[in-house]
Amino acid sequence: MRFELGADIAKVTVKAVIISLISAVVVVPLMNALLGKAIEKTAFRRRLKDIPGKPADIVIRFRYAIIAFVLAATVVSSFGLTDIKHS
Repeated sequence: MRFELGADIAKVTVKAVIISLISAVVVVPLMNALLGKAIEKTAFRRRLKDIPGKPADIVIRFRYAIIAFVLAATVVSSFGLTDIKHS
């Protein structure tokens, strides 16, 4: 019996992808249809009233500043990474 490492790994990877695809397309919607009522019963119910100054409100208020900061940090870090020599 002769093993080919690359071919064996490829076969296992293909099997894993096929099984995960089948489970995502078939099993998950089926379980959702069968257990839909139980899922609705155990859904999280909000018990606190709206809290002012939520983090989401802060992010929404400053979203353009946050986007500008992330883009600027990306540009600056990309210039810094171009000077690194990999050996």
